[in-house]
Parts: sequence; structure tokens; C-alpha cells
Amino acid sequence: MSSFLASILGTILVFGIFGIIVFAKPKLLLPLFAKLETLNNTVETPEFSKKIPKVFATMTDLPKSTDLQQIDPIKKLSVTDVVKIANPAVVSVIISQQVPKYEVVYEGNRQVLRQNGTEKKNIGGGSGFLISQDGYIITNKHVINKDNVDYTVQLLNGKKYPAVIIARDAVLDIGVLRITGTNFPYLKLGDSDELETGEQVVAIGNALAEFQNSVSVGIVSGLGRTLTASDGSGGIENLDKVIQTDAAINPGNSGGPLLDMSGLVVGVNVAVVQSSQSIGFALPINTVRSIVKSILKDGTIVRPYMGIRYLQVNTELQSKLNLASDYGILIASGKDPKDLAIIPNSPAEKAGLKEGDIILSVDGQTLNESVNFSYLIRGKSVGQKVLLLVLREGVEMKFSVLLESAP
Repeated sequence: MSSFLASILGTILVFGIFGIIVFAKPKLLLPLFAKLETLNNTVETPEFSKKIPKVFATMTDLPKSTDLQQIDPIKKLSVTDVVKIANPAVVSVIISQQVPKYEVVYEGNRQVLRQNGTEKKNIGGGSGFLISQDGYIITNKHVINKDNVDYTVQLLNGKKYPAVIIARDAVLDIGVLRITGTNFPYLKLGDSDELETGEQVVAIGNALAEFQNSVSVGIVSGLGRTLTASDGSGGIENLDKVIQTDAAINPGNSGGPLLDMSGLVVGVNVAVVQSSQSIGFALPINTVRSIVKSILKDGTIVRPYMGIRYLQVNTELQSKLNLASDYGILIASGKDPKDLAIIPNSPAEKAGLKEGDIILSVDGQTLNESVNFSYLIRGKSVGQKVLLLVLREGVEMKFSVLLESAP
């Protein structure tokens, strides 16, 4: 575990001002929502997403990471110019709900509170940004994770629009909203793989769910960070390969854009360290881009999966189970009979993998506590073959696995 993670006392998702802060100790963990952990067992499980209408019909201008040279011109702008470009497309997400309304009445000499109907009140807030002219908005899943509430989007010009949830992706903590209208200002996506430590970035968001379109400036402090964060309502999320920045990211900024000095989105602001100043985090936009492509192509969030339950192998587990390797992942069942090591009829079963196998690498990339299996698979495509180096009873073997769509 890096000294960086060991020094962080607590991390929170940057939720609305009305959220409850819950602390969690950061550590190197496999993604929580890509697999389930039960009694130290980990399972890579299919993600369930409801079918939704195809969207992003006007997003043909979204650049792929290999197409960035086509954005004309790519040049470094001043902070003021970046803000002028981005601000109109950054939105505030307002969460409201009908709550009991009380009045004071007198019963004899006593004052008592008595409910007198309900009233609509704001109960939280966050940020987001438009990525198409026809009203599609990227935000965080934890910003829009409540049901039976109303979501309203407010633009920089003060106009408010009722918003509907298009998708919520727990794996990447990304949500998609839509507002009705045309010719909305929108942001273009950059290439987070091109970011360098020390590069200047700009964060914009609805700080404290009160100060709309607040701007902060900083640098990329680190790349590829892994941490554990709470969502303000008791939920815990594990975030992999995130961008660390010292640009001020305050509660309410969740879902807002992190921009490079060309005015392109390179990250989605997601978390802040509660116990420290000038440490914030953003999801890399190249990871988020896969959601956009999936919805555009299939009308739903489609994810590749292999279909295994596993344990992260380290020196401690090696000693405990007398394993032949101190790295990789061990395919293992749980204590519950339902917690199978390999999901029936899954790509893993079809490829011939067995319980007790230790997967050492995926496409030549060694698996360890800083390079986890679920993250690598998440970056693959449905229908893609991956080559696994597997240790079975002390003998190294190679397996080719054809990834399928998670049911």
C-alpha cells in the first residue's frame, strides 16, 4: 500500500450539503460494485441494467481518444477562457422531495407540533455537465441514487428544467440525466490518458450545493489512485485509477467536470479527502467514455464479464492457504453454497477454468494489489478474447477466454 493511501484518514464522496458524512479508511481494494465480497471471498458478478432508449443521437462530435488531433485547434488557453467555454454547460442538480409540514398548535397550556400536509423542499444537490445539444448530462450515480424524489437541473443562466434519469452505473459511480430541449451548450470530452502529473486543471461545480458554477484551479497531483469512499448515506464505493488534484473540490461538486487547459473534460469530480486540504479526486473521462458508447450503441449499459468469484492473492493469503504464488487472483467459492467459484455457462466455464486456478496475468499484464482483475476486464469489450496465464497445481497454463455481455 502506498504511503499516500496510508496517510489519508478518511475520504467522502462529494455529495450535497444535506448529506451525512461517513468516514471510510482508504485501502487498495478490488472494485466493490464489480464484485461482491463475502467472508473475504470476491465474486465478479454481472451488472444489471434496465433497457433504456437510445440516446446521444447528436453526439457524433464526441472525440475518441485517438481522434483528439482532429479537434482544431488544441491549444492551451487561459483559465478565464476555459471558464468562458465550459461554464454555460455546467449545471447544478437540485434534489427535492415532499416532506411533512408542521404547525404549532396549543393544547391547553402546551405547545405541540402537528402535521399540516406536506411541502416540497430541497434535500440535496450536486453538479453535472451537458455533453450533447439535446440535453444529456453526465453526473455521479451517488448524486442521483434516490428514488421517489424530483431532480431539477439549473443552468448558468438561471433556467431550470425537470430532469429524468437515463442510467445509473454503480460500477463507475456515473449517472446520466436528460432534460428536454434543443441547442443546449455542451462540453467536449478530452483524453485523460494524456494527462501528466503537474498539468494545470480547472474544476467547476455547485459548491456546497449552494454556490452555483464555482471555479477552482489546481494541478494534477497524481494519477492512477485507488481509494475507498463513503457516499454520505452509509454506502461505500471503491474507486480505481482516479485522478488526484489539488483543485478545490467541495461538497456539492460531485458530477462536475475537471477540465484541461484546452477546455476539454478530462475527469468527473467525485470525491474529496475529509481530513486534508487540497486533495480531491476525479474519474478519468476515458473510463466514463465507455458508458457513452454503450448507451449510444445498445441503448443500455453493456459490460463484458468472465464470470468468476475470486480472492486477491498476496503473501498473507499465500501463507494461509499454502499457495504456489504470492500474486494473482485465486478462483474460489464462498461459504454459502450459492457462492460458486465459476458462474455456470459463463465465459470462464466455457474456457475451461476451474476452482483453485490462480490467474497470474491478463493479456500479459500481471495481476497484483495495484493492478486488479476487474479493472482490466472492465476496459475490454464484449466479444473480445483475452489471454490468461493460469497457475494450476503448480503448472503454468494459457487460456483464451471470449468475453460476453453480463446478463
